[in-house]
Formats: sequence, C-alpha cells, structure tokens
Amino acid sequence: FGTYQSAIRKPGKEHDPDSSNGCFSVDYVIPLYEEVYDQWHGGYEVYCSANKLPNMDGLIGKADPFFEIWMKNPDEEFLYYRSEFNRKTLKPHWKPFQLRVDTLGGYEEKFTVIVYDWDSDGTHDFIGKAEITLREILITNGSWQIPLRKGNKNRGAFSFDNLIPSDVNFIPVAWRDDSTSYKVSPFSLKLDAKDGVGGLGSSDPYFEILCTPPDLGYQIPLYRSKFIKEDLNPVWEDFILYTNKIGNIDSVFVVMVYDYDADGGHDLIGVCETTIRDWMHGWFCAPLLKNGKSGGSFCVTIEELDEIGLWDPISPAYNLSPSALKLASKDGVGPLGTSDPFFRIIAQPEGYEEPITLYRSEYISKNLNPVWNPFTINVNDVHGIDNMFLIQVFDRDSDGGHDLIGEAETTLRDMSLKWFSIAMRKKSFNGSQGAFVINSVHPIPYEYYPPYYPAYSIKTSGIKLDAKDIGLKPSSDPFFEIRTIPEGLLLHRSEVIKKDLNPSWDQFILTMEDTKGWDPIYEIRCYDYDSDGGHDLIGICTATFREWVLGPYVHALRHTEGLSRSRGGFSVDHIEGTEIPERRYAPAYSIKSAGNKLGTILDP
Repeated sequence: FGTYQSAIRKPGKEHDPDSSNGCFSVDYVIPLYEEVYDQWHGGYEVYCSANKLPNMDGLIGKADPFFEIWMKNPDEEFLYYRSEFNRKTLKPHWKPFQLRVDTLGGYEEKFTVIVYDWDSDGTHDFIGKAEITLREILITNGSWQIPLRKGNKNRGAFSFDNLIPSDVNFIPVAWRDDSTSYKVSPFSLKLDAKDGVGGLGSSDPYFEILCTPPDLGYQIPLYRSKFIKEDLNPVWEDFILYTNKIGNIDSVFVVMVYDYDADGGHDLIGVCETTIRDWMHGWFCAPLLKNGKSGGSFCVTIEELDEIGLWDPISPAYNLSPSALKLASKDGVGPLGTSDPFFRIIAQPEGYEEPITLYRSEYISKNLNPVWNPFTINVNDVHGIDNMFLIQVFDRDSDGGHDLIGEAETTLRDMSLKWFSIAMRKKSFNGSQGAFVINSVHPIPYEYYPPYYPAYSIKTSGIKLDAKDIGLKPSSDPFFEIRTIPEGLLLHRSEVIKKDLNPSWDQFILTMEDTKGWDPIYEIRCYDYDSDGGHDLIGICTATFREWVLGPYVHALRHTEGLSRSRGGFSVDHIEGTEIPERRYAPAYSIKSAGNKLGTILDP
C-alpha cells in the first residue's frame, strides 16, 4: 500500500507510545510478474573464523581454538564436524570443510557451533556456543558473524566468512557407514607420573581396549599395547582395529591407560569411553579420567582400510610359558629372604559342581623370579576362552603347609594378548605380592590330556609328622588310610611304620574304578597306631587322581577342627600308570582274629 513506517521498541514495551527507539521504514514495493527462486545449492565449501576470543591460557597467554558442529535428531545430539585447532591465537582462521544441505537437515534446521580451547591433557575448555540455520548464513551471501556465549556472557564472535558451492558426492562422518577396518595411530600427552616424585617422575604407559562384541554380549579385552619405558608423551605402534570386533562404528568401547609395574600391580592412569565414529573426525584427543580428574589424554588418528577382520579361531587348547617377577619372600626376612614358588590353576569345567585343580607346576627352589616349565590348558576345562579361572602362587614348605603368596583371576583370552602380567594379591596384604607372567602363548589344534591308565602305582611318605607318643624321644607309629567321600569306603590302608616321624610307606595300587574317575575327591587320614586300637589322628588331607598325576606333591595334614597349622606333610613321591592286577580280590577269605588290651567288666 505504499510507504510504511513502524516504531522500533525494546521487548516488553511494544505498546508504550513513548518508548520508540527510532523507526523501520518500508519505502516502496515493486510488483514482479513471476516467482523468483534463490539459487542455492546442495553442498558448500565453508570457510570459518573467529574474532576476539577470550584469553584461555594464562594472563599473557592466548588460546588454541577449534570448533565442532552438532546436530539434533528426535533421539539424540550428534557430532557433524570437528575442525583442526589453531595454536596460540584469539583470531583463528580454520581450514574449509564440506557441508551437504540434505545431511544437515535442510536450510531451516538449527545446528550448534561450539568453540573450545584445545588442551593437551584432553580437558578442552569450553569457550562459547551459538545456534544458527543454514538459511541465516546464506541470505548474507556467505558472510555472517554470530556471538559466542557462555551463559549470559559474550565470548567472542564466530564468523562464516564464505560459502562456495561444491558437489554433493562426499559423505559427512556423521552419515558414513561402517568401514571394515582402520589403521589406528595412538599416542598420549601429559600423562600423570606414577613412578618417582616431582619433576623427575615418569611412567611406563600402555593401554588396553575393552569392548562388548554383539555376538558375545559381555565385555572382553580386545587389544593391549606394548608398554613404553619412562615416557609421559608416548607414541605407541600402529595397530588395526576391525569394526566387526567392536560391533559397529557407533558401538561404545573403553580405553584404559596404565603405568606398567614389574610386580603386576599396574597403576591406572585413566579411562575414556569412545567410538570409532568419534575417531573419524580428523583427530581425537580425550581426557583419561580417574576419580573425576584427568590423568592426561588419549589421542588417535586413523586411516580407513579394506581389510576384513575375522576373529582368530579358538583352538581346543593353548600351550603357555609362565614365569613370575618380584614375588614376596616367605622364607627369611630382608634382602636375604626368598621363596620356593609353584603355582596351580583352579577352574570349574562345564558340568562340574565344584572347581578342581587343573594344573600344578613344579616348584623352583629359592627364587623370587621363577621361570616354570610350559603347560597346556584345554579351553573346555576352563569352560571357554572368556570364563574366569583362578591362579594361585605358593611358597612350598616341606610339611605341606605351603604359604599362599598371592592369587588372581583371569581368562585365556586375556592371557593370549601381546603380553600378560597380573598382580598376585592376598586379602591380608595391601598391594601386589608379585606378578604372574605369561611369556608366550601357542594354540594347539587338539585337546591335551596326560596318558590315561586304569590303575596307578603310588609311592608315598610322611614328612615332619606330629609326635603322638610322648617320652624321652617323642615319636609316632604312623599309617594312613584312603577313603571315598562321602561314603567313607576304604580304598587302601598302609602298613604301620614304627617310631618314625618321616616314614616311607610301601608302594600300592589304586584304580580308577576305586576312585570313580580323575576328579572325585578322596580323603587321606594319617594316624599314630596304638595297640589298643585307639589310633590317634595326626591329620587329614584330600586329593584327586588328577592332582597326583601332575607330579610329586606334599599335602598338609590338618585337623578337622579347622586349625590352620600343618601336622606334617603327606607326600606323593612317585606315581606311574599300570594295569589292574588280575587277582586283586579272592572269592573268599579265612580270617584269624585276636584282641589286645581288652578292658575288664565286673559281673555283679
């Protein structure tokens, strides 16, 4: 209708006739006889900068700014783009990036620009943010500044300097599908020093990746790096990460960085959660958090590959080469103290109601850094490659009262990574009691079992037995019995050895038929013989055929009252397979009996 003027008023005073701050005037309107469309495009190369950013690094410092663009959909907010960071400037000019209108949600869809000050420990400081639409940028012909705000404070200006039309063939990271694999270049910055104090402190860092593959449904250790000696800014070797082992590029996994310790008590530096997609935005650098504080940053750059990742086939069995480092000394004190260490593996195979001893090593005399013989574990015996089993390390004592040095739970998968070292711990002690180490792992294409015999010839002895007959020279007349549990069926009774606290009994034969297999538990009771039949119990122990076949071993004989002190050792000195004797039992027996030291009963 011609010229038009309208008063400009502040919010809240739109109807106050005395509050005008000037006027807005429409001077003239020219009719057009056809519709006019803006010549907008499907994609743009975008040039951005910022101005008058706040000083973030000290009084005379500046900032290391970068920005991120975040989008929203009905379910979540997601990262669309991350720029590089500019060093020490409050007026950054960033490299151009590609933007596709359809992946942004159209011209009217709001997105958020967030500017940070990059920090090497991963705790990038928030500078400010702003919301805008693509239409707002385009109607200014590609030159538009928006204020960055933190709360109600202005924190500088973010500028869209230029938008140049470009093709729409590229796919933003936020819309990319899974690639099969990625070459990952990992490093860390400003890690906490865990060894030493002050400016001389350092760490020996390594990291682990823990994930939950969709076909497993539980968390597993996927990768373990080598440790790097005395470096707070380590650069680890590249590795290949296969997408299908994680799940997909949006599956969350955990990165844990540790300081390696030779005793296995590796100190946690920090943890971060991430995704492969988060790594795809040019660079990634996140804080490693522990108790809410950053212990440094974990950073990666990646490169897409076309290699297909297949899970390493699970072998039926694995041959392991074990050793230990810095074990606690149990014999003697101070620098002269030592131990005679051996270890055992305890697991509960599928179908078993109770855990059993799967393996027991030889003992190494007087050595706190032992190297034991290689041994083999069947996957089925530990109920799968991801099922926990127990490792216990002992100091051998001749009376069978072996002192526990420490124990730990682990899995075969954990043992099979690049290297393995775990702390042996004991409830009554703080800290590590030494490290149990696996030096190499070799898959075996078949299950391994020791040779199976229907019967075994066994040589036993006693060591340092308690004296039950008190006199000028206290002694005992020991013998032992083997009985089934819980029936109490007698399988064997030894001869009596007169006045000997270290007896060596005759060899005897025990059959698989007697014990009903490898793993049923039987009981050994050792007595001091008395001629009146009131044989004094020296002590009790339990065992299985599987344990004895592993090699010579000394059991501690203990009382049923729960006393922890060993009453002497029951030693299996030698065991070898044999055949069942043809005539173990006669069809009938002629029996001669007698009494000894019978009591007197007075008949009234």
